[in-house]
Amino acid sequence: MNTVIAPDQIGSVPRPPAASMYIYATEMVRHYYRRVGLKGQRVLTVAGSGDQVLNAYLMGARDVTGFDLSTKALLMTRLKIAAVRTCSYQEFLDFFGAERVNVGFAFSLYVKIREALDTVTRQFFDRLYRAHGFRGQRLVRSRYFHQRPYFSTTPRAVNAYLDDTFAYLRLRRVLEAIDCRLIRSDVRWLARRKAFTQKPFDVINLSNVPDYLWLERAGSGGGLDEVINILSGLRCILAPGGRIFYYAYSPRRYPNVVFDERPPLARLTQLRRLSID
Repeated sequence: MNTVIAPDQIGSVPRPPAASMYIYATEMVRHYYRRVGLKGQRVLTVAGSGDQVLNAYLMGARDVTGFDLSTKALLMTRLKIAAVRTCSYQEFLDFFGAERVNVGFAFSLYVKIREALDTVTRQFFDRLYRAHGFRGQRLVRSRYFHQRPYFSTTPRAVNAYLDDTFAYLRLRRVLEAIDCRLIRSDVRWLARRKAFTQKPFDVINLSNVPDYLWLERAGSGGGLDEVINILSGLRCILAPGGRIFYYAYSPRRYPNVVFDERPPLARLTQLRRLSID
């Protein structure tokens, strides 16, 4: 069975979580993975919506570990893996949405998917459906899910596994043969994991986590240096010749923070500090 960290105790009608779930990634996963190259690589990636994990497997990674500080992100990833294993291509699109505005989450399809879920994930989503009257569209409009109407790029444009039926079925064959590892972890804890230092990664995808780390410390003395130190510490779980990548949002996303031209973690001076000879 795939491993997922159990969430905190959830009541019969759980409260909306502080970290809501993404239905699809809001970053161009297929494009950055193609530029990095994952064939035969051992990958550590943010779990997010699950798309970062699924696309990595489709694009030839031999081993993928998904991590996230949000347990809900791990549960969403488990839901997507189960959906790929049990649903047809069209059913997957009907459930999660072919466009960002037509997400269904129909309970009739969830009943099919839930048979492939581990106990913790199944109980979590069962309770969510119960709390929302078993109405999928009511559930996805709730605060349990991120609402990102400004991100207009389609799920197919973001995800290679949604190109067509053939890509989707290729991913299914890969998922049937692997044991996907999902762990709950802050990025600051990753370098402390003995298993990772003993068997390091070829590629580490941090998504926009460094950006958030820096914003948490914006305006405080030494905040940027602290983030650089956290990222530099990941070298101990990176294989020789390995690569760590992340992205920084455009400055216009942060109206209350003043930038000269681009966020600090996207500047060449900081990237040079992080580079590994």
